[in-house]
Amino acid sequence: MRIVPVDKLESGMVMGEQIQVADQIMLAHGVPLNQKYIEKLQQMGMTEVVIDDEATRDVELETTVSAKVHRKGTNLVQEVFHETQSTLESIKKEQQTSDTEDVLKDSKFTGFIKTSPMFSRVIDYTETLLHDILMSNSGIALNSIKQHDTHMFQHSVDVCAMAIAIGKQLQLPEKHLEDLALGSILHDIGKITIPKKVLNKPVTKLNSDELKIIKIHTMLGRRILLNNTKLAQRVRAVTVVTQHHEYHDGSGFPHKLKGSEIAWSLTNSKHIIGISHLAEIVNIANTFDNLTSGVATRGKPLSYLDASYIMVNRLYNRFHPAYLNAFLRILNVFAAGSNVQLYEGRYQGYVGTVVRTDPANRLSPVVRLFFDDKQQKLPKPIEVDLSKEPDMSLQRKSLIDVKNIRIDLL
Repeated sequence: MRIVPVDKLESGMVMGEQIQVADQIMLAHGVPLNQKYIEKLQQMGMTEVVIDDEATRDVELETTVSAKVHRKGTNLVQEVFHETQSTLESIKKEQQTSDTEDVLKDSKFTGFIKTSPMFSRVIDYTETLLHDILMSNSGIALNSIKQHDTHMFQHSVDVCAMAIAIGKQLQLPEKHLEDLALGSILHDIGKITIPKKVLNKPVTKLNSDELKIIKIHTMLGRRILLNNTKLAQRVRAVTVVTQHHEYHDGSGFPHKLKGSEIAWSLTNSKHIIGISHLAEIVNIANTFDNLTSGVATRGKPLSYLDASYIMVNRLYNRFHPAYLNAFLRILNVFAAGSNVQLYEGRYQGYVGTVVRTDPANRLSPVVRLFFDDKQQKLPKPIEVDLSKEPDMSLQRKSLIDVKNIRIDLL
C-alpha cells in the first residue's frame, strides 16, 4: 500500500482503501481507477488516496487511528453537528429571528442539548479511541484523506487523535486524557452557529465584523456544551472548547490568555492561572492539522515535515515549548506508505515509498525507490535502509517554499 497524490493518479491504479461519504461508499477497495473516477476524486476535493499495487503490497500503512474507527468518529461528529445546527435553525425560523445568542438560551434548544443521546455516544467513542491509542505503539501518523464535504468532521477526529497521542507522551493521568479527548473532538462545535458564507471564507478575506463572528465560536461552543448535564460536569473538556485558540504568547482569543512557562507534570498538578494545559495541547494539534490539510495554506496541504518546520520556525511563540517538543518526538514525518525523495547521497533525486520506520529513529526509515533522479521508472525497485546510509537524507515529495509560503491562521 502507498499514498499517492490525486494529481499523480493514473488509470489502472487500484484503490487500496475505500472512499466513503457518510454511509455511502463512493469508491470501494480494490476498484481499478479510470479517468472518470480520477476526475471525481478531484471534484470531491481529495488530495491523496491509498493505492494497492504489487510493488508495495507488503507495506502496512502506519496510522494512529484505523480507517474504520476514523470513519465511525467522522460520521458521529457529523451527526452531532448537523442535528444541533438543524435544531438551532428550526427554532430561528419558528421564532422568526436571526439572533443566535437568544436561540441558544431558548428552552427548546437547551432541552434538546440536555436530553440528546448523541453526546453520550461521543463520550463512549472518545473513551474507545483513547484506549486504542494508549494500547498502540504508533506515533502520530494520520492517513485520513480529507474530503471537502466532511472536512470539519474529519478534522475533529484527527485533532482528537493527535491530542491524545501528545497527552500520552506527556504521561497525563487518565482522567485528564479522557477530558482532552472529549474536548478536542468537540472543539469546533461552536462553528455550527456561523453562516457558511462566513465560515468558508479565507481568513484574509474576512472583514472586521466577520472576524468577530468567527472568533466567538469558542464561547458559543462552551455555552452549547454546558446545557448538557454530563458535559457540564466535564469542566476540563469544556475549557478546551473555550480556549483552543488561546496562544502561549497571549496573542490568541477569546481572552488573550498567556500560557504558563511551567509544564503540567505528575509532580506539579496545582492549578495554574492562564491557559489550560489541555487547551495548549489541542492548540498544537489544531494548528498542525490546519497546515497539513491546506486550510491554513490556501488549499496547499503541507507534508508533516513542512508543517513541523513552520510550527518550530515561524509559529513557535504560539505553543508551550515542552508540549511542542513532546509532539515533535512522536510525529512520524516519514510514515510507512508515504512518498519521499532522497536529496543527498548516491541516490540523490530518486523517488520512492517508505516501507517501514523504527520508532527509535523515525527520520531514517527503510525506503523502496521506484524512480531515478529524472523521474524515470527503475527496471527494478531499490530498497535502502537510511539508518545504515549516513550520507543520505530524505524529504517528502513536492517540498514547497516553507520559509515564504503564506500562512492564514486566526
